[in-house]
Amino acid sequence: MSSKKGFAYVLAVLGALAVCASVQAQDKIKLTIAHPPVALHLLPVMVAGDEGYFAKEGLDVSNTFMAGGSAAAAAMMGGSVAAASGAVARAVLLQSKGIKVKLLDGIAGARDWAIVVDTKRHGGVNSIKQLKGLKLATPRRGSDGDQIVRAILEENNLSVGPDVQLIQINGFQNQMIALEKGDIDGAIFPEPFLTKGVQKGVIKRVLDLMQGQGPALLRQRIWTGIMVKEEFLKKHPDTAAKIVRAMTAATEAIYKDPKMAIAVANKHMPTVGKELLEKMIPNRLKARDPKAYVTKISPEAIEAENKWLEKIGQLKKKVTYDDVVATGMSKYW
Repeated sequence: MSSKKGFAYVLAVLGALAVCASVQAQDKIKLTIAHPPVALHLLPVMVAGDEGYFAKEGLDVSNTFMAGGSAAAAAMMGGSVAAASGAVARAVLLQSKGIKVKLLDGIAGARDWAIVVDTKRHGGVNSIKQLKGLKLATPRRGSDGDQIVRAILEENNLSVGPDVQLIQINGFQNQMIALEKGDIDGAIFPEPFLTKGVQKGVIKRVLDLMQGQGPALLRQRIWTGIMVKEEFLKKHPDTAAKIVRAMTAATEAIYKDPKMAIAVANKHMPTVGKELLEKMIPNRLKARDPKAYVTKISPEAIEAENKWLEKIGQLKKKVTYDDVVATGMSKYW
């Protein structure tokens, strides 16, 4: 073969490959998924995108991070995004109000909340019962963190007000400042504030949900999942299956390769710092009751969610497992 013919052959091959790549790109299903702000409970979503699990399923996913889970759900209901991630509780509540949504899979199992106290002034506090007489900061009244504190105090026969004062302070950084100033004695913190505060020696854990501590009802709940409108599921069951398969593969990859997971998290959360992520992520992956990341949504989890929402007075009508979970997706969990 002459050099000219050889060159022409190479060009033809490259051209064919370019056409194939273009066709494949055009064949990808484009969709947007809305999420709460970037945090470690969304690590499977980050991995599914960065490590190519969405792409492998033929999906071109754009992740948009909003002010909170309620904003993400509103965007999904309004039709501006195909799916939304957020608290499983939100999907249950929407379904109880007749708003037809379905959970495709779980994302985060255990909540990364811990009740903590000021190390210097209350280093001897090792149990919830020893919180009597103290002031604890919680997020806004009625929030997940606030309700969890109330449930844990109640389980330990402590009353809000007479026994333990709850002070609502917006912003976990503001709560940390209040702790350091001595205005409060403790708080309920999520990551990264929890590990950062422990590392600095400012706070100590009294009860850690990530490590399976706390009431059984809290441990049975699943924290977050991905939901879609029932209408979307009926029209695009194959696309829904692709989302679930990608999320399952990403979740498995996190447990198989924590170093990869740390690198992905560091890319999306650079202000946290790699050194802190190297402590936080392995600690999360030790959680077993429930695990930190799960795609399976069990009937027991939905039953626990019903009981929890009834307990805190938010649910008037019970929601069944089949009502709110896309059970056809269970084969991909």
